[in-house]
Amino acid sequence: MTINTLAMTGTRRLLIAPSCVLLGPTALAKLTDMVAKVGNRVLIVQGEVAWKLAEQYVVAALNATSLAFETAFLGGEVTEAAIERLCIAARGMDAIIGVGGGKVLDASKLIAQRLQLPAFTIPTSAATCAAWTALANLYTDNGAWLYGELLDCPPQAVALDCNLVATAPVRLLASGIADAMAKWYEAASTMDATRADAFTLAAGELAHHLHKQLVRHAKAAVSELRRQDSGEALRRVIEINVLLAGAVGEMGGPACRSVAAHAVANGLTHLPGNRRSYHGEKVAFGILVQLVLQDRPLGEIEELIDFFNDIGLSPALNDLAVALSQNDLQPAITVALQEDSSIYALPIPIDEVMLSRAISEVNGLLRTQLPVARPEIASRID
Repeated sequence: MTINTLAMTGTRRLLIAPSCVLLGPTALAKLTDMVAKVGNRVLIVQGEVAWKLAEQYVVAALNATSLAFETAFLGGEVTEAAIERLCIAARGMDAIIGVGGGKVLDASKLIAQRLQLPAFTIPTSAATCAAWTALANLYTDNGAWLYGELLDCPPQAVALDCNLVATAPVRLLASGIADAMAKWYEAASTMDATRADAFTLAAGELAHHLHKQLVRHAKAAVSELRRQDSGEALRRVIEINVLLAGAVGEMGGPACRSVAAHAVANGLTHLPGNRRSYHGEKVAFGILVQLVLQDRPLGEIEELIDFFNDIGLSPALNDLAVALSQNDLQPAITVALQEDSSIYALPIPIDEVMLSRAISEVNGLLRTQLPVARPEIASRID
């Protein structure tokens, strides 16, 4: 869905949502029926780990149609070389289906954009809202963030089967909760109700609702997934992480998508060992840094740390604090403060000294409030 509207500062192009959002246990079958209406040949872009969990679901849906399909692994990071390789594999195809986590879905959208093909997304975890958005992030071979590329449109359709997503590890769900919660912290830090257009104001209200729902249901959702006992809380949180967070970012634009929390997270990808933590775990650290930069009350920051601990983010946050106290922070700070960084959307002046002090303060709070533990190493995040 695309809406062009004249805002106070000029023309603003809003890419709000995929043309179709499919929910429930029949979502994949309905998606493949849609794909069959646009062509006969489809490339499935997948992540190696995610495909092992999703293959039986996806292949069963494809076999019920007349579609001929081929598969291709992303095989690591979303790099320009990887996109070029996958574009070659996609020649002669009529559509692209992305099956996997955020990076696989970003790669799928980029391939579709460059070949002018329709993109369809099947998320296999609730770690990001990449299945929804008209945005893709590119990285170096080592996982260092380079830039985000705005796309012409969101995917044509997203199919969200919560039973499939519930096969992903608990750690990915917790990571996605932090990434989704950042929508409210970042939107609230920049929104000027006297100047914002109606869509931005609505996105802010939606972000606030998202935040309240996660505070209320996230802990129960994580508990349900740990018990492998899917319930209402888990379904609600999966839909919030994947769909509602995407809607906030598209409706609200940059102010509701990335401010200081995501700028810090992007900077952290440039430090050694960056692949030990997921995107949302870095964003969780970035939210805390943003709150310190905003001089928010200590009680509010400690309450959020307690929440992160309750949903199982403490090992990753502790690991980040340990790494950041030992390694040279300069690469991360340089990226977070680069000229076009979203960190400058904060209505306060930011410089290297301020950011370094804020990171050090967060490190100190995490070391005193969280149990000492280290997460398993993620050798590949797809």
